[in-house]
Amino acid sequence: MSDKRRILCFIPYYLPGNRSGGPVRSLSNFVSYFSKHYLISIITADRDHGSEVAYTGISNNQWNSVSGAEVFYLAPSLINRVFTLIRILSRSRADCYYFNSFFSFSLTILPLIIFSFLFKRSLSLVIAPRGEFSKSALQVSRTKKLFYLSFYRLLLTPHSVLFQASSAAEKCDIINALHLSPQHVLEAPNLPSADTLTVASSIPLVGRSCSGLLRVVYMSRITKYKNLHILLSALSSCKSSISFDIYGPIEDNAYWAYCLDLIRKHPLSRTIAYMGVVDHASVVSILSCYDLFALPTSGENFGHAIFESLISGTPVLISNATPWQSSRCGAINTISHHKPYDWSKFIDLFAAKSSEEHIQARLEARDIATHYYNNNSIYDLNKYLFDLAVYRDSIALSSPY
Repeated sequence: MSDKRRILCFIPYYLPGNRSGGPVRSLSNFVSYFSKHYLISIITADRDHGSEVAYTGISNNQWNSVSGAEVFYLAPSLINRVFTLIRILSRSRADCYYFNSFFSFSLTILPLIIFSFLFKRSLSLVIAPRGEFSKSALQVSRTKKLFYLSFYRLLLTPHSVLFQASSAAEKCDIINALHLSPQHVLEAPNLPSADTLTVASSIPLVGRSCSGLLRVVYMSRITKYKNLHILLSALSSCKSSISFDIYGPIEDNAYWAYCLDLIRKHPLSRTIAYMGVVDHASVVSILSCYDLFALPTSGENFGHAIFESLISGTPVLISNATPWQSSRCGAINTISHHKPYDWSKFIDLFAAKSSEEHIQARLEARDIATHYYNNNSIYDLNKYLFDLAVYRDSIALSSPY
């Protein structure tokens, strides 16, 4: 029998899904780094976000071995989820329970309600809100979130709770929203994927296309929160020759219909294309084919697609509502998403750069991502957070910094 400590994770969607954005990658990266230290189990949905069909190749309502973790895929029925979670949690011997959302009803709130009835002892909980407490994110389904916030302490008070923040800005958001003491919120940045660096290292960095077109790409969920419409508006004012490809799952059909109407009326409509959803294994190689990645998001606690664009060698134009900061040679460029004209102006200036300047920006992009990947403090901070939670009753830990 293994002497490793046990972590039981909860996440709304997990592998093999690729339609729910960054949290899936955050948790799968966590598993790849820490399955050698802990026994990791995951409870999640049996289908991807927005899908009516369960994944193929998995055993529904059973444990499955998936890339270093044991994963239990829940069928969608609420009654099934209640009784299945009661059965699993009543038998659980986990040392730590790790929630990858604060507001998920089925896979955060419901387990916490079950804990309050099943367990008479304090449990060790780690909660990663994954950007849910940014000002813009709190405006989505605001009434429901405020209702939950009004009584969440009743569910958490008996337990030892640590919140994981991916950045200093997210730490402030969590503290302000929940009125917490700073010692209850630990900054543990997102772990990068080892696979992305391996793939990127085999991709040569090239200059601008001979066609003269600036190849711009958007790769993210299609929802109002990500502001694709702002990017379409900015591109319509550009004077440069541009092609624009859109990748990502359509999360909000009404919003996508609005964007399609903008595209039909767009002066660049013939060079704008929706390319669908991308398998994660192909992301880096696809992004490397473009000159500029653009994302006028309302906010990101990390932005996996941003990191993947940088590691691919493709410079990024992003809003100033992310943890990433503008860089010296143009690999990272930040502009307020409230200023479409400034986006247009920047894109035209970027298009006018020489091939040598584009290569320099590409080199800087990969250097920034590689430095992030090789930053051992990111691993150490994550290890400290989970050792603190897992070994809370047996050892006293001092911060690595």
